[in-house]
Amino acid sequence: MSENFWAGFEKRAYDVAGERSSAVAGTSLQDTIVISPRKLLSALGAPHSQGDNYKTTIDYTFQHPKTGKVFNIYDWKATSAYHGEEGDAPSPQNYRKSDEPDRFSIGAHGPSGVKEFKAWLSKRLVGEK
Repeated sequence: MSENFWAGFEKRAYDVAGERSSAVAGTSLQDTIVISPRKLLSALGAPHSQGDNYKTTIDYTFQHPKTGKVFNIYDWKATSAYHGEEGDAPSPQNYRKSDEPDRFSIGAHGPSGVKEFKAWLSKRLVGEK
């Protein structure tokens, strides 16, 4: 697919209680990307939601304007929200400030378009790693 085709991707803010839940319902892990939480937030702005504030505390959702395919980027069991205060995991607030690279999940409704989305995302994150 041409670069022009993917240029239309935009971060799409979803209503946590409404549209977002139906758009990302049924997505699952398809790939990962490694970047520090602080740099991810710096590149993409504030997350669309805090996920379920248990297994996920950072959640971005993207939808391709032409195909309607939905992709989300999220942390997975990375903070004390999941591990509890007694463990070594940082609080969600401290995790967001961390410069330590971590693996973020890329979710989708299947593998179609994931490779292209990851390439588009990686270009957006260049200089942020």
